[in-house]
Amino acid sequence: MPTELKEKEFDILKAAAEYRLLTANQIAILLGRNKQSLRRKLSELENQGYLLTQSHEFGRSRGRPDRLFSITKQGIDALKSQGILAEKTPYEKVLAESISTVDHQMMMNCFRVHLSYLQTILDRMKIHFHL
Repeated sequence: MPTELKEKEFDILKAAAEYRLLTANQIAILLGRNKQSLRRKLSELENQGYLLTQSHEFGRSRGRPDRLFSITKQGIDALKSQGILAEKTPYEKVLAESISTVDHQMMMNCFRVHLSYLQTILDRMKIHFHL
C-alpha cells in the first residue's frame, strides 16, 4: 500500500511529469531544494514506486553517469488522484519510456530549467547605476 505523500513530494512528481526526465540537480534547481535532502527524498519515492531511475552519460567519456529520474504509472495515478494532472492525460504523454531520444530531451530540459531559474533570480536582482 502506497504511503501518503506530502506537498513537497507531489512537487517532485509534478516536475517529473512535466519534464519527463530530470537529474537530481535539475529538480533541486526547479524546486529550490537542498540537493542532499532531495536525493534522499528521490530515493524514497523510487523505493515506493513513484519514480524510476536510469543512468545516462551525456557525451562524456569520464566520470560517473548521471541518474535520470522519471515518473511511473503509480506516480501519474497519484497526481491524477489529487487533480494535479488531468484524468484524461494518457500515460504515453508523461512517461519517459516513450521518449525516442534521451539526449535531445535532456538538452531541452536543461534549457527549460535554466530559463525557469533565471526567472526566479531576475525577480531578486536589482540594478544600480552609479553616476
